[in-house]
Amino acid sequence: MNGSSGPCGSGSGSAYNFVDGDSPVGVVDGSNTVFTLNAVANPATSIALYRNGVLQKAGFDYTLSSNGAIQFAAFSTPQPTDVLLASYRTAASNSTSWPAPQVLCSGTGARASLPNLTALAACSIPGGLLAPGDRIEIHVDYAHVGNAGAAAMSIQWGGTTALNVSAAAVETMLTGRLDASILTTGAQVSSQSWGASTSFATGVLSAPDSYSAGLTLTFLGSVANGADVIALQHYSVVRCRSARDDRVGGVRGPVHTSPLQAGVDDHFATRLDHAVDGNGPRSDRQQQTAPRCSRSRVGRSMGDWHRPP
Repeated sequence: MNGSSGPCGSGSGSAYNFVDGDSPVGVVDGSNTVFTLNAVANPATSIALYRNGVLQKAGFDYTLSSNGAIQFAAFSTPQPTDVLLASYRTAASNSTSWPAPQVLCSGTGARASLPNLTALAACSIPGGLLAPGDRIEIHVDYAHVGNAGAAAMSIQWGGTTALNVSAAAVETMLTGRLDASILTTGAQVSSQSWGASTSFATGVLSAPDSYSAGLTLTFLGSVANGADVIALQHYSVVRCRSARDDRVGGVRGPVHTSPLQAGVDDHFATRLDHAVDGNGPRSDRQQQTAPRCSRSRVGRSMGDWHRPP
């Protein structure tokens, strides 16, 4: 799976930045043992790797290769639904960064000349990746070749029809946008669609589909007359990770029944907090105001959905 997730914050006036809640890149399927961090740990010994909230021991549960890849031991191979998180230091920079967009799927779909909705592409999101507070942004662009009959496009969010648009025979292009807020159960999905001659339309619905074991997004199209063609010109699925998602606590891991503080755990609880600079952890106010999806990384197409020009 391609993509990246950035650091939760960067320090100032320090030789290092701190990366907290980083999701190592790699397929969690019970057989893959190689994962990579989204930044270069410096020093390498600063890595604290957690599996389902349990700290993994370097040299026993995993080893770190010279190129920075994490190699899990066979007996510690991550299983489906496992959640991996890493905290580490990186070389200091002069800029502050936030969780970056993660491209889950992107490409060109197929073509069809059938009267029934036909799958032109699909994006399978693995189990254990999505979490409450995440947002999924979907962009699709279709072309209708010919004018013998009407055309249609549709997007399935699991088993829920999230977008369904019918267009007249004269339509040549169709575009759709979905914005899905991941909830504790299911998602709330808003949509926008328009075409070269099809009016702009919006919608919102609740998608109850569970994502814990994985979720498949399907992009479909159809034409009323077999002389025409419906083509999926491009599709993309981008995940914007919650800026406050450290994946520790709640349904993701252990729950601390009292405020994190130093104690008999040799200060382990204190180290779980997000340290972002030499002055200590970020305040709740700072965490709440952190941007969820960096506009500088995403740009207008991902961060500013609105009516077409």
